[in-house]
Amino acid sequence: MKKSRLIIGSLLALFFILILFYDNDNEYLQEKTANKIWYEFAKKTENIINKGDHLTYEAITNASDDVKWIKYKEQFSHQIDMLNVKNAPKMRNIYILQTKFADFDGKYNIRFSLLEKNTREQIGTWNIAGEPIRAKSLLPAIFGLVLLIFTMRPILSLFFAVWVGSTLNNANSPIIGLQQLIANYIPAGFMGDNLSNLKILLSLIVIQITISLLWRSAYVNSTKESGSNLVKLVTVPFLSVHPYLFSSMGAWFLNTLKFKKEKRHVSSFISQSLSLILPSLIFTPYIISVMDIISRQLLMINIDVRGIKLFLYILPFRFFSLSLIAIIIGTLIFKHKNLNLEPKNEQQDNVKTNKWLPLLIVFICPILLFLASLRFNDINTSLLLGTTGALILTIFVVIKTYILSWKELGKLILLSIKNNIKNITLLILSFAMVNILSDLGTVYYIVSIFKLNGSNALFPLFAFLISTITTLLMGNSMVTFMFITPVLIPVGGLLGGFTGIIMAVAGILEGGLAGEMMSPFSPTSIIVSNTYKTSPIKHVLHQAPYILVGIIATSIFGFFMTTTGIPLWINYLSIFLISIIGIIKRFPYKIMS
Repeated sequence: MKKSRLIIGSLLALFFILILFYDNDNEYLQEKTANKIWYEFAKKTENIINKGDHLTYEAITNASDDVKWIKYKEQFSHQIDMLNVKNAPKMRNIYILQTKFADFDGKYNIRFSLLEKNTREQIGTWNIAGEPIRAKSLLPAIFGLVLLIFTMRPILSLFFAVWVGSTLNNANSPIIGLQQLIANYIPAGFMGDNLSNLKILLSLIVIQITISLLWRSAYVNSTKESGSNLVKLVTVPFLSVHPYLFSSMGAWFLNTLKFKKEKRHVSSFISQSLSLILPSLIFTPYIISVMDIISRQLLMINIDVRGIKLFLYILPFRFFSLSLIAIIIGTLIFKHKNLNLEPKNEQQDNVKTNKWLPLLIVFICPILLFLASLRFNDINTSLLLGTTGALILTIFVVIKTYILSWKELGKLILLSIKNNIKNITLLILSFAMVNILSDLGTVYYIVSIFKLNGSNALFPLFAFLISTITTLLMGNSMVTFMFITPVLIPVGGLLGGFTGIIMAVAGILEGGLAGEMMSPFSPTSIIVSNTYKTSPIKHVLHQAPYILVGIIATSIFGFFMTTTGIPLWINYLSIFLISIIGIIKRFPYKIMS
């Protein structure tokens, strides 16, 4: 294990060093830096420039520096045109927006001046500092991963990584960086946009309390009373309506199967794999929300494909999901001696039980989530309502059947919350890291490495790798979908029309799954590792060989071979066989033990 950690940590550090000397797509980075500065200006003037107002752009630059700022002027002009279209058709006020550019040792300062067109009266002036998006935007994530690998302390590593990112985003000042971390990034990580992060955190607390009550119901603790193991395996897919629900409650169900102690990471790998594969291969409320994000981007380029139709178009290119399924099958068939599919037998004497309660919750919770998703156009709200309804039902049953008294119930709830403080802290820091990397433009820097254009035959493979690396560093596949979908979809259209767009979307989705499984900062890694009482980094290091086999098989025999015109069934067969052979020949236990 120590040798593996040293190798992985060294490779990450070497990757960052090589990136420093790599020649990126600088025009693309200038465009995204300009957009980043514009969005900050737009936030400052959102209460001044209103519906019906019209802007005219004037750039003030020195003749010698005009070439240097040409991309910025083009982007500002483009953003103003889009704003004018948005504010049309009424024309209440006509303003002139002037920009003046300055460069102080590589740090930019753009002065925005807003004037009333007829009187030339100055409405306001804003100085916005910025820096070009550079390789250092990768530093917080890579630093956090390397520190985590060598220290094996997730909270400490993630905190320092977030602090480094906040420092880089605040004039390289550690003091201001720490202040902004405490005042802005951690509260934003806790709350999220429209309370999205808070809803997720509350949902996970509710799930953990429900799991504690189900443990106490003694259903899973009894070999004789728990019924067939097959019943568990058949019912657990009902939890696949959302990755967080499956990676918590579904992983707990799978954890009730007995594994040899030193091989329990097999179960944690299967749990996280299924928590990501099932919700995205079945038309669940989760995948509906993902399709909604993608369809909104398709509408921007006048392609109206939505819902299940879009889902079915993408389905044939889900190569990484196929590879994971093959790896799971290969693990269970060829290494079955490591698994003992019997329920854990820890039955306590004289303890009241309700053997049907867990099965009832497994059915009720997804149904409530699905019904909530029909009413609310927010998957996180649906998750919270569904899990809360399941908890209320669980409490009702355990109280009515006298399994617990109100006093015992209160103690169990407090104990469950206390035991999950570390887990919640990790998730808050993980969400804070996403915000910091977004501010630093990390996603755009990763895209610039691949120098994408419409004539690149390797584009589907690049889309998969970009999504994998982005999610590995940012730790959240849903955020990756939102950030890189609008970047890659137009390039896919230039490459191969509608087919190119579908390939781009498939690469993004599959790369998101691969990156989330490889990232110790991802919510599903944190949740699954908590269920199996291990640290996220140990969980990821143990399953890394599985994922690498899947990534290699998907890259070569999936997205690369697809562009050569080979029939899809050959791709499927190649991925399936290579994935299984990779597990048989190079079984991870020998590497990570």
